[in-house]
Amino acid sequence: MGDNSKNQNENMTHKESVRLSPLSIFSLVFGPWFQVTLSDNFNRSAFVGRRHKRETMTKTSILEQYPPRMENVLLILHDLQNHNPRNYLSKKDLGLVAAYLNTTLGVMYGIATYYTMFSLRPRGKHIIRICRSPVCHLASVTDVLAELKRILKIDIGETTTDKHFTLETTECLGQCDVSPAMMVDDMSYGNLTRNKIRSVIQRYRQPRRSAGKSKRLPWNEK
Repeated sequence: MGDNSKNQNENMTHKESVRLSPLSIFSLVFGPWFQVTLSDNFNRSAFVGRRHKRETMTKTSILEQYPPRMENVLLILHDLQNHNPRNYLSKKDLGLVAAYLNTTLGVMYGIATYYTMFSLRPRGKHIIRICRSPVCHLASVTDVLAELKRILKIDIGETTTDKHFTLETTECLGQCDVSPAMMVDDMSYGNLTRNKIRSVIQRYRQPRRSAGKSKRLPWNEK
């Protein structure tokens, strides 16, 4: 009798110790996969590739592209953010998604703040993300970041006065073989040097037709 009672208590303690909230379970299951894929080729083809089409759509029509299931929450949030000219999710956006998925605004805030690809503050037309992984750190990514700060005259998390660029850092871009690396919107650039950085920034400062001619600069471009 005593042993059975002891085992039951241990089982209850074990169950209580591993009890997780729905958001924690969601993050554990989907977090690693989305964190990698959203920052690499999957992100470009699945989300940003539809950006210009989405800009002509209403928020309601964007929501209706997806079945109202929680598994679609990241897809919906990305489409809404890409739809916004200032590249962020407003409180109204989060409220719309919460109502559509029959969940709470608090859950939406939790998801939007957990993933670094989302922003709750207005940003620039182009988002520059610098990889701060250990591999890029060893490849002198700090020098790359310093050069970007010098050219753009902003710090991490800031937007240029002309609202053209926002500078951010991210844990990994999946470009370790060409580190140091960065992304500008949906395009990756590796083997960065000061000259290449200046070339990339100049390309995005020019009209869209010039910035979009080539999806990538050659990795060995000087």
